[in-house]
Amino acid sequence: HVTACFLLVGGPAVAMGVLGVVLRKYFHRFVTLKGFISLCHQYGAGMCLLAMLAELWSGMEPMHLFYALDFHAYIVFNFMAAAMFAVYWGALLINAVIASGKPKVTVAFVQLMIVSAIGSEFYYAVFHRAMTERPPHMNLPTYAAYFVAFVAVAALLKLSTPKKLAEPKSL
Repeated sequence: HVTACFLLVGGPAVAMGVLGVVLRKYFHRFVTLKGFISLCHQYGAGMCLLAMLAELWSGMEPMHLFYALDFHAYIVFNFMAAAMFAVYWGALLINAVIASGKPKVTVAFVQLMIVSAIGSEFYYAVFHRAMTERPPHMNLPTYAAYFVAFVAVAALLKLSTPKKLAEPKSL
């Protein structure tokens, strides 16, 4: 079951890494800080979407099912998720600190606050409860709110990143 944890958390990240290696000429987009943050936004939205679909399909909240089936693997999963979130949050903090120009600084801090709210809520609903051996308190509306928040911060990042202007062609 611990292997399932590693696959659940790390599987999509490894798959994206392998895809990046295969598509080397496009991989440079993910090497930048904003590329990494964008990837994290998409990963968060994807995980929330998968959790919503799993709950709709099975009729049971996936984190609660995971808790009920294998508590040890559930704890490992929570620590792995917390570590991944800490790296993600750190990248957002660095982006907010180094952002230049009022619109970019504002967008960076709004992203940081939204993701901080998601992390705090997840901590109280899942991680803290797991450490006190209580079941998670998650549901479909919570996953939907997370999904909308991740999509919103991804859109903010995309809107705040200026497109490169094409060089004028000489005659």
